[in-house]
Amino acid sequence: NREVWERKGASFFLQKDAAPTLFFYNRDDEAYYQDQVHHLQTKMDKLGLVTKTMIDYGHGHAIPQSEGQLKTLYDFWSLYLIKGN
Repeated sequence: NREVWERKGASFFLQKDAAPTLFFYNRDDEAYYQDQVHHLQTKMDKLGLVTKTMIDYGHGHAIPQSEGQLKTLYDFWSLYLIKGN
């Protein structure tokens, strides 16, 4: 239920000081999940927040596992979480 999700979910609480976010999903994930990611990322982008997206990194609900995708993940963490940029 998008209306409830927008009113009570992460989208409702977004503010200009939100943390940088790396979204990752597969195109074979449920349509509602892809829709929520798109909606949330669009809102974050409009607020000028840092976002990055990794699509089709694997299968199922798991973290990326290939060398290149893990590098993307670790580089993002390094840049925004470890160094505090």
